[in-house]
Amino acid sequence: MIKRFINKQCAVALGVIASATVSSTLFAQELNFTPVTIVDWPVREFEHPSNYQLQDGVLNATCTAGQASALYLEQEVALSQQPYLNWRWRVIRSPLALTNERVKGGDDFSARIYAVAERGLFGLTSKAVNFVWTHDQPVGASWPNPFTEQAMMVAMRNQSSPTHEWVTERVHLPKQFQRHFGLQLDAIDALALMVDCDNAGGKRHFQLERIWFSN
Repeated sequence: MIKRFINKQCAVALGVIASATVSSTLFAQELNFTPVTIVDWPVREFEHPSNYQLQDGVLNATCTAGQASALYLEQEVALSQQPYLNWRWRVIRSPLALTNERVKGGDDFSARIYAVAERGLFGLTSKAVNFVWTHDQPVGASWPNPFTEQAMMVAMRNQSSPTHEWVTERVHLPKQFQRHFGLQLDAIDALALMVDCDNAGGKRHFQLERIWFSN
């Protein structure tokens, strides 16, 4: 269980430690990430890598059975002035109904954006909130990741949400970490996105227009 969490949920936070000597906090003027920037974020592979490419000015993210990798930003991001995380995404392939998404064998999603707060020695007690595009979970539902309670899953969209249509999300990160972990948070230590097909298999496809922070 610990190995799985480190590999798929908290690898981003562990990477923060390795780069801490060269990193600095990001502030308002730097908190708008376009696909041109995001596609060059470091890749963390968990199985065979998912596919992330620029296509017509957006980030195109796909996976097939056995693929799972994330694009991640190893960087402290201050939240005091701009606590809201926003992003604009759409699914091209409707979410799959292969198995229960709340169990280990179903822990794959058409799209996920997640934020990490580094905690503990070597980040081993770090906390992550995953905002996911699910198949059948109610919008707004939340549950512990089946591999570890150090990561929480939050359903932003599901199979009832339209495909091929851009939707914009807005979440207050300090309130999310307070709600799920009881943390008083003034910064996150990593930001990531992922499409994964390594547990339930199948094919998944989403696109991302941008990620930004606001007040």
